[in-house]
Amino acid sequence: MLSMRSKYAIKALCCLAANVGDNLSSKEISAAEHIPYNFLNNILKTLRDGGMIASERGILGGYFLAKNASDIRLGDVIRLFDGTLAPIRCASRSDYRACDDCVDEATCPVHNAMFEVRNAIASVLDARTLAQIVATNPKRQDLSGQRSVGGQFADVGPDHHSEPSRRGGQRLNPAPSNAPDKIKSGRRHRLRQPPPDKA
Repeated sequence: MLSMRSKYAIKALCCLAANVGDNLSSKEISAAEHIPYNFLNNILKTLRDGGMIASERGILGGYFLAKNASDIRLGDVIRLFDGTLAPIRCASRSDYRACDDCVDEATCPVHNAMFEVRNAIASVLDARTLAQIVATNPKRQDLSGQRSVGGQFADVGPDHHSEPSRRGGQRLNPAPSNAPDKIKSGRRHRLRQPPPDKA
């Protein structure tokens, strides 16, 4: 069964993928995706440690995808949080462990059935990318133009480690001081970068 951590991680990644070019704070993601704030901070840290997202501080700081959405597969997200896609460890390819009570795995009906289940799950989750999910859910919330600045640092949660700005897996040169901004209702955000190709 999919854990709540994996479920919330996928929702947070979809939120970032729907806002490519904008850095989102953990509070913005929490509000947009209805994820408990304290729970979300731990999830974002795991995603950052796993290389799927990155973050930066500053007026326009926050979280963003560390690679293209088309390169992030659901199977990898779930493995990062749940460890394996298999319903039983002896059927896992990434975290295999033989059952203590197994005499002959090759003829074990439980192992053979669960291995088929594992393959069926992996065939779907390893073929489905973040870009595909966002493309099939066009009503996902676009948070551009709603960033609060006012000289405050963006909220990027505890244990933050600032990184150079990268969006969609691309390292970007720092924007010059006269870079164009959009003003909407007193809030400012950088002109958005074009989204990655949707696989």
